[in-house]
Amino acid sequence: SGTVAELPASGEVVVSVDAADVGADAADSDDALTRVTVPAKYVARLPPFSLEGISLRCLHDLVDAHATLLGPAATTRDLAERVIAPLTAASGLSLAAALRRARARDETFTGASVPCAGRPTLAVAHAAAASLSSLLAALDAHAAAAGLAHESLVLWIDVCSTPLSHDAAPPPGWWSSAALAHGVKAVGSALLVLSPSAPLAMRDGRALFTAVAAIRAGIPLELRMPPAEIPEL
Repeated sequence: SGTVAELPASGEVVVSVDAADVGADAADSDDALTRVTVPAKYVARLPPFSLEGISLRCLHDLVDAHATLLGPAATTRDLAERVIAPLTAASGLSLAAALRRARARDETFTGASVPCAGRPTLAVAHAAAASLSSLLAALDAHAAAAGLAHESLVLWIDVCSTPLSHDAAPPPGWWSSAALAHGVKAVGSALLVLSPSAPLAMRDGRALFTAVAAIRAGIPLELRMPPAEIPEL
């Protein structure tokens, strides 16, 4: 691991890495670091963090509309692969960005319609392999505790806020990059969803990177469990 600095004049990138990682003699390197020059053609620019979120109301509507396809034991990964990926394949956008571009509005509740997507106010860290129903229950509990209507709580959640298509999806290194850190800070608050019955979040890289980004940014980070699972502790 190390820092990367682009040198436009030379068209190359100089990377400072741990000497041991490249087989260098640590004794011959300053601070046990060595410098490796990499041609720019082998270095890809990481995509920026997109401040696009989906309302909790819209997320519920999406799951309800595809309940038969998903089934009661669905995980968040199932939602991504079976529903969101097919819906966004043609556009190459995240679901939130596609909804915002289409100016989609939620009119399923009494009163004036509200946008399905917008600028997020809560970054959600969760395990993709955990129960989708448990995630929704935890989000509902958070909204209730904060006194927020479901249509007012706009979520940055990876499966909805980042593109899922192979060509547009963030590369693995993006999740530990400054792009995620700055983006989560801009959201302003974060929620780590834990499930006692399946403690997968602490082994999910994206969940951990999102939570760590919130801690480093100094923004509020709340831990939340599905209410029905709290007695299991």
